[in-house]
Amino acid sequence: MIILITSQYKMKKNLKKNIGSIDRLTRLVASIALAIPFVTGLVSREVGIILLAISLILFLTSITGFCPLYSIFGLNTSSKINRTEQ
Repeated sequence: MIILITSQYKMKKNLKKNIGSIDRLTRLVASIALAIPFVTGLVSREVGIILLAISLILFLTSITGFCPLYSIFGLNTSSKINRTEQ
């Protein structure tokens, strides 16, 4: 139990927000737009699953405010105020 709590704390500490509010909103809108063709059946099943997977990734990064690719490439679109709070 203690190991689990410690590992969650370390993981949470490393997941600093690196996505700004405009970027988050854009990702949220894009995730909805990519999910619509799958839900309505406008695309084939295979293409729909790919779009849904991309949509899920965008949605999760939008909700959490953390993008692993931004972290790898050293990008940060969050405001300077948010950076100092972390």
